[in-house]
Amino acid sequence: MLDIRVIRENPEEVKARLKPRSGDAWKLVDDVLACDEARRNAETEKQALQSERNATSKQIGMLKKKGEDTSSIEARVREIGDRIRELDRVAEENAAQLTSLLMNIPNLPHLECPVGADETANPEIKLWGEKPAIENPKDHVELAANLGMISFEDGARITGSGFVVYRGAGARLERALINFLLNTQTVENGYQEVGVPFVVKRECMEGTPVIFTISEDALSNVPPALIAASEALGASRWQMVRTVVLPVASAGIFSALMIGLGRAVGETMIVLMATGNTPIMDWNIFNGMRTLSANIATELPEAAQDSTHYRVLFLGGLILFSMTFILNTLAEIVRQRLRKRFNVV
Repeated sequence: MLDIRVIRENPEEVKARLKPRSGDAWKLVDDVLACDEARRNAETEKQALQSERNATSKQIGMLKKKGEDTSSIEARVREIGDRIRELDRVAEENAAQLTSLLMNIPNLPHLECPVGADETANPEIKLWGEKPAIENPKDHVELAANLGMISFEDGARITGSGFVVYRGAGARLERALINFLLNTQTVENGYQEVGVPFVVKRECMEGTPVIFTISEDALSNVPPALIAASEALGASRWQMVRTVVLPVASAGIFSALMIGLGRAVGETMIVLMATGNTPIMDWNIFNGMRTLSANIATELPEAAQDSTHYRVLFLGGLILFSMTFILNTLAEIVRQRLRKRFNVV
């Protein structure tokens, strides 16, 4: 799908490059621009009305404190609210129509792409060898199908359309072409071929992606109206990300970071419990150490009941619980403040 900014900034160029393609897709450019302008105008007016409503609401509060009548101003606020709802509807309708139009506009052909009604307009770039004189030659599709190298019917049953199933010599030929490409790129062009397993461990699927998946959900849940409003006000992409998207998604991103940090610390403690457990520790981070949880698990069975050692181990457990509770409480307070500050639902 074409970026709306490409059409917005260079409409005539887009039309000129679409005209050589079959169909009348170039005629949709004007409709796209009209929908885009209507949507942006609605968002701009909505932003202005929201500012007016906020200022008027403050004025109402001040007048009520003085005991003055605010009925006329309150009526204006209600009118603004009705108009904002109408503008929301107009913006949503135009946004949906805009997306539908953009989905029907094909990609722009390359500037060097030859223009013509059929393959006869394609220029000959290079001719290699002598062309054999064959009476009634068959194309490669017909030859491959007759030789049983490809099957369009099986491909259609599996994928619907656009793909074929390679069999026998056809499958070997495809594999040979893949090997030729890999050898060319790795030997001649300096790329490194990498073969990775098809199966991964459970922690690879659960651990690492947590930060990214939760952050992605937070970013995707940013209200489209805010993004559209920032675009309507002329904000650049980075300005929109810095001042709109990231602040609104900050609560979810913070939650993702805390979860990822918790998993990382927890797994580190597990490793230390399994490989470290040095009872005598120093300040050298490269030497062994013993975690509080490992110390409790190791020494509690051997401690005499009601002894000082026994009580100190319980004190260590209480400290560990307090640290975890305080850290999680602080994280939740920060998350709730971020949600409240940026009105995240």
